[in-house]
Amino acid sequence: LNAIAGADAKLQDVIVTGSVSFKKSTTDGQDYVVYDIVGGQRYGIKITVDNTGRLFAFLVTAPERTYEMDKKKFDYMLGSFQTFNSVSQFV
Repeated sequence: LNAIAGADAKLQDVIVTGSVSFKKSTTDGQDYVVYDIVGGQRYGIKITVDNTGRLFAFLVTAPERTYEMDKKKFDYMLGSFQTFNSVSQFV
């Protein structure tokens, strides 16, 4: 999470002042972590490291009230993110 937050000062602030929860899952042998970060602005972040060692993340954010109103849509977006196994880091 820190690797992703380093690129977004607002996200860093919400992590420090808000609440962070997470859930781990595995899909087709790939491990994922989904973070729910709440503190005025709300972030949903899904992170994985693929079989070549590369970090991938998908992030959605909105004001907390808007996020709650469209939570089903944001959850669908986060759930749709996945990586595919590759035999080469260049494919």
